[in-house]
Amino acid sequence: MLTFEKLENRYHLTGTLELKQAMHIGSGDSDDAIDSLFVKDQGFRHYIPGSSFRGALRSNVERIIGSVIPNSSCCLDPESSLPCPSGNRTKQKKMNEYIAEPGREEKDICQKIVAELCQTCKVFGSPFLSSRVSIADLHPVNNGKPEGQKRFGVAIDRDTETAAQGLLFTYQVVEVGEKFDFELWAENMTDENWGVLGIGLVELLSGHFWIGGKKNASGLGQCQLLENSLRLEYFEGSTSLKKYLTEQKWPKQKSDNQVKQFITDKVQALLSLTAA
Repeated sequence: MLTFEKLENRYHLTGTLELKQAMHIGSGDSDDAIDSLFVKDQGFRHYIPGSSFRGALRSNVERIIGSVIPNSSCCLDPESSLPCPSGNRTKQKKMNEYIAEPGREEKDICQKIVAELCQTCKVFGSPFLSSRVSIADLHPVNNGKPEGQKRFGVAIDRDTETAAQGLLFTYQVVEVGEKFDFELWAENMTDENWGVLGIGLVELLSGHFWIGGKKNASGLGQCQLLENSLRLEYFEGSTSLKKYLTEQKWPKQKSDNQVKQFITDKVQALLSLTAA
């Protein structure tokens, strides 16, 4: 597994995200008319926080990878039987004690972390390893300013299964069809790392991806990364890195279906490897 000691490769994936359903991502703010406003940037434009999107991508991967590759993800579950310490305080304590032991060499620490982290933590990060993947905040295409729409909701009384009296609330959504710029960066990725990340990206390209609040109860949050908008720029290895630095441009580029095929090939390779 590649660590972050040296920069071995870098990938820059861009595209257009389209809402297939209205979306609500609460800001924690309200006004006189709406109880839960959609999050806005400093320019008062609605946007999708990159950290929220990365979290949704990770959750999507965790939900799927455990079904196709047994014992591949701890899901940050404290009760996980895997050795991965990311979600378990006792395992974290043992790992920290191992790291702090006098005379412990960095090589041994890296080997132990690599041996014990699950596949999703190796890609999306843990308390012991930085994430290889980052996603920029998703802003409206062409600096647009989509209008937020008001929706009504009501709390349900679980005993009567009817609307609870006096618990009507309002929230703001961005409507279906709005488009946002998508930008993902990844560094020091192995083929296995790409296979793990690709599982989530395949779902995103298929439109089987949801993000935001009230997505289950109110049918909100479905979105899709448009294939004809894809562009992947990257370098791999020292020769390619030198070219990137001296010519100030990406040595390798793919677009549209080429990017989708690149991602699909990585997923197929991961599944074939684990099936062998």
